[in-house]
Amino acid sequence: MTLTDDMERHLDGWETVHSSRPWGEHPSEDLIRFIVRRYRDLSDRSAIRIVDIGCGPGANLSFLAREGFTLAGIDASDTAIVTARRRLQEAGIKINDTRLDLRQGNFAALPWPDESFDLAIDMESIYANPMAVIRSCINDAHRVLKPGSVFFGKMFGVKTTGHGTGEIYETNTSRDPSEGPCGGFGFAHFFTREEIEDVFSEFSILSIDWLHRTDKGGTVSIFEWIVTATK
Repeated sequence: MTLTDDMERHLDGWETVHSSRPWGEHPSEDLIRFIVRRYRDLSDRSAIRIVDIGCGPGANLSFLAREGFTLAGIDASDTAIVTARRRLQEAGIKINDTRLDLRQGNFAALPWPDESFDLAIDMESIYANPMAVIRSCINDAHRVLKPGSVFFGKMFGVKTTGHGTGEIYETNTSRDPSEGPCGGFGFAHFFTREEIEDVFSEFSILSIDWLHRTDKGGTVSIFEWIVTATK
């Protein structure tokens, strides 16, 4: 089976996930913190165009819409996009408004021109791919950012429960980890710091932070890299 075949099956799996369960009603706390710090004193937030890569059913977009930003989002799941549109309508953003552009598609080939965005965000979506696809996703995120603009993202690290389980597809990439936060969602890549530095090498400035916590009474370990990369 080729990588293309693998990815088609993987993307179909995300449609199954989004069409069969509730998902993502609240934004990432780390995203909220980043947005507040970066744009606290900005009076006209509609001038800032943000793309949410792997937007899912719109949890982050709903938060950003209420904050007044101009938004774009992409997800592999059509059901996720339908749900995101509904949530944004509920937040008062009209579907045909010039402040909203949602697409169903592949993260590795973003459907926007060069230098379209002031900020690109990824809250643990790009990780769910083999490394070749991850590189394409990040390179294309770099392409659609304006010079001096920022990519802000979260990725799982190798200290996360589930690393090394399931079918080992390549180094640090599993298909269907058998446990942990990535279990049951197809491909999952667990990053080392060196891999983060490598895949973001095209950016001019890279800041790497991390969080390490437990869940479910200490039985699950979750290690997350928090990446701020400036073009």
